[in-house]
Amino acid sequence: MPESDAAAVSPLIRAFISYAHDDAEHVDRVRQFWSFLREAGIDARVDLPAAEERQDWPTWVLRQIRAARFVLVIASRAYRLRAEGDAPAGQGRGVQWEAALIREAVYADQQAALNRFLPVVLPGCSAADIPLWLGPASTTHYVVADYTLSGAEKLLRRLTGQPFETVPPLGRVPVLPPRTGLAAAAEVGEMGREMLLRRLAERAPGRNEAMVQADVRQLLLIGGLGLEEDDLGVGPGSQVEDRRRIDIEVGGTVIEGCGAGRGSAVGRLPGNSRGADRPAVRRCPDRRRRMAPLPPG
Repeated sequence: MPESDAAAVSPLIRAFISYAHDDAEHVDRVRQFWSFLREAGIDARVDLPAAEERQDWPTWVLRQIRAARFVLVIASRAYRLRAEGDAPAGQGRGVQWEAALIREAVYADQQAALNRFLPVVLPGCSAADIPLWLGPASTTHYVVADYTLSGAEKLLRRLTGQPFETVPPLGRVPVLPPRTGLAAAAEVGEMGREMLLRRLAERAPGRNEAMVQADVRQLLLIGGLGLEEDDLGVGPGSQVEDRRRIDIEVGGTVIEGCGAGRGSAVGRLPGNSRGADRPAVRRCPDRRRRMAPLPPG
């Protein structure tokens, strides 16, 4: 990323590195990490250059923690022992002081501390050495595999406010069909139009007028007329002479299905060469249902 772009994305970010002087190897490890962060544009602070001058260390540490946007706690065995109060009183007094200040801030506001005090595991170190009050198992810690952009990417993204995952914008809520339409479509897929016509023509024993009416309604829904459930109005079956008639209103059309059972006469559609009984359709000038029975075919 060009220097101007990096400055626009991440203004000056100050971070204080809190660590223990376990041994010379660990101090050198922290020195490399500090140098890497500064090369990456992070205003990282550590005690090494400050030690070149005479210092009031408790005051210096307090000011560093107050001024830092982030405090990076470097996990090590000596740091954990001193931070948890398990080291002798005179051993590592600087870390014991730093840890006490950090612990106080964590105790005062855990949510704010979660976003400010970041446990860091450097190469050769272990997450098991993160102090218990920083939540080594229950909160996020940052593993630095090596001192490169890819090796420290997760930490750098956190420090610079450049997340890898972002929330996509909300779209429009889709308009979904009601359950009745879905059920009808599923039934059509299983039964098919031809089976409906066959059932209406055969009038097998045990099929009452309500079943016939349901089949007629289903046939209207799948007949390519663009009808929905709400477009259909249903009139109850009515006794007419010795037959029963079912009136189904579709807009300005009334479908009258007649017949009392197997072998009864119903209205036949024109062009029915096989002479099978089928429901007849009669066009009405308005939405009123006709109550006169159809003549037998």
